[in-house]
Amino acid sequence: MVVSSLVAALFLGWLAWVIVDQSDPAARVEVSAYEVLDDQSVRIRIQAKFRDDQVQGSCTFGTTAESHSPAGDTTLSFDEIRAAGNSWVVIRTLERATTVEKKSCTTD
Repeated sequence: MVVSSLVAALFLGWLAWVIVDQSDPAARVEVSAYEVLDDQSVRIRIQAKFRDDQVQGSCTFGTTAESHSPAGDTTLSFDEIRAAGNSWVVIRTLERATTVEKKSCTTD
C-alpha cells in the first residue's frame, strides 16, 4: 500500500513537471504570412516567441510547388529569426512555389 502510494505520488509529480515544461516551450515559431515573388523566390513573415533571449536553435521552412514536389528549403537560426523581427524573409526556390510551411524547429 505504501509502495503503491509512493509510486503514484512520483508519477503525478513527473506528470505535473511534464505538463508545466511543455506548456512553456523554449520557442514558438510560425509562418504568419507568405507571398510568392516569382519563379525562384517567396517571402515569408515569421511570428516567433522565445522563452528568453538565451534560447538557441533553428527552424527549417519549406516550400512546395504546384506539382506537390519540394521547391526549396531554408534553415534560419533563432538569432536570424529574432533579427528579422516582423520583416519579410526571402526563400529561394528551384521552381515556382505555391505554399510555404514551417517544417521543424530544434533547440540547442
